[in-house]
Amino acid sequence: MLLAACALCLALLECAARLYHEPVPDFAAYIRVTDSPHYRADSELGWLPRANAVGKHTLRGSFDATFRTNSRGARSREIGYERTAGLRRILVLGDSFAWGHGVEDDETFASRLERLLPRTEVVNLGVSAYGLPQEIRYFELEGRRYGPDVVVLALCSNDVSKPEGTARRPGDVAPASAGDDSEASAGAFLRLKGVLRQRSAAYGFLSERINTSETLIGLLVEIGLKGAPPDFEALDSNLSPFLRRHPPELAAHWEATRLDLLRLARLVRAEDARLVVALVPALQSVSPRAFSHSIAYSRFGADDFDLDRF
Repeated sequence: MLLAACALCLALLECAARLYHEPVPDFAAYIRVTDSPHYRADSELGWLPRANAVGKHTLRGSFDATFRTNSRGARSREIGYERTAGLRRILVLGDSFAWGHGVEDDETFASRLERLLPRTEVVNLGVSAYGLPQEIRYFELEGRRYGPDVVVLALCSNDVSKPEGTARRPGDVAPASAGDDSEASAGAFLRLKGVLRQRSAAYGFLSERINTSETLIGLLVEIGLKGAPPDFEALDSNLSPFLRRHPPELAAHWEATRLDLLRLARLVRAEDARLVVALVPALQSVSPRAFSHSIAYSRFGADDFDLDRF
């Protein structure tokens, strides 16, 4: 009877959470490039979308979108390298924001841009999970072949704190430590949390309530169920560039980003084109709830950030 009562309570909580709780968006966690059959390994770039692929972006309660790639693997209509007289050409670079994760093909900002501008072709070379060095190399290998008049780089804050070479390639498997039962158990626990996070609204509701309450977090830390709040290294990569005082690691990331942008600008100018940097705001910049959620379990407070400054 006790088990039945607990199961009934959990079922009622799950139903209530599905009906009334709107989770904090965390779209990036659902971009599993390395597990997707719609991407292929590439020796230069790590991964590329497959040509003529059809797939889905799904996130319960948020989106269920279809995407298609053309014969060159771009999420764009078929546009050849050769220019058409009288038409301007814009090339878009970036990560999942440019690619358009979670929206239909005609809802990407590249597609909308093409509809808004007369006599203009827009080629979308955004690729989910790319960092700035990959985007620059993609321009060198593929983008410049289109002979664009304008190159639009969709730059988001996690590009600043995304070191080169940290993303795994499709098919890569993280090495396991032989004979280490604790690591295996931790891995199984994390996988279970991932499944619950995707499939259970009640888990998301309870997790958010705990992780946004300083009192509850302090209690869990005191009884040993949580470690001490982490420092900069565990801060959300979308949020860390907005710190008012830059730790050495972040200052190094900013300098690397600056040099990468200058390099891209030189490459674009060499093609007689113009570079436009489109700044994509962090979720925490536009959602106070997401901001409080991101810093609740950290050593930082709201005054440590300037969310209006990129």
